[in-house]
Amino acid sequence: MRNKYPTFAAQLRRKMADRRMSVGVLSKALGCNPGSLVQWRNGYRLPTDRMLGGLADLLDAPVLVEMALDIRSGDCVECGKPFRQHPKSGSQQRFCSHACKSTHNNRLSKERTRSSRADRITQAKLRERYAMDARDKAMAEAAQRDRAIAAFCRSCEWDGVCKMADCELREFSPLPLSKEAAA
Repeated sequence: MRNKYPTFAAQLRRKMADRRMSVGVLSKALGCNPGSLVQWRNGYRLPTDRMLGGLADLLDAPVLVEMALDIRSGDCVECGKPFRQHPKSGSQQRFCSHACKSTHNNRLSKERTRSSRADRITQAKLRERYAMDARDKAMAEAAQRDRAIAAFCRSCEWDGVCKMADCELREFSPLPLSKEAAA
């Protein structure tokens, strides 16, 4: 087990030592199980409100009540309303009621659904945009290649006809083949 309430436990041990009260004597005076007192003293659990009042009276330590109430106090995550945690609950509460917890969980579920749908739409739009960008890039490269070939052929064949039938660029050349080269 983990020590969840170290400050409360330290204060309880200090007050028991100041009053020279053992676990056995204090548990008999409180009317509780010694095992429960050991758990409070080690910080594993907090006493119930009734036991807390008895502890504070027997040890003349109202600070224990304040500490325990402070630990059990909280503000609801959903509505912000202050609440006190039930002493027997094993974990720290986050909501003032089951209704707030249910409302909060429903809202989160809707947000997750909405965001996951939005994510799917966004991803589809991104894929479409990438495909369009790739197509545009390929078309631009092809146009640039065609312009380069045309410029090369015109610089090589200034009279407007290709004179080399075995030229590597022949299939791409925009120039017609000369009658002499064709024969």
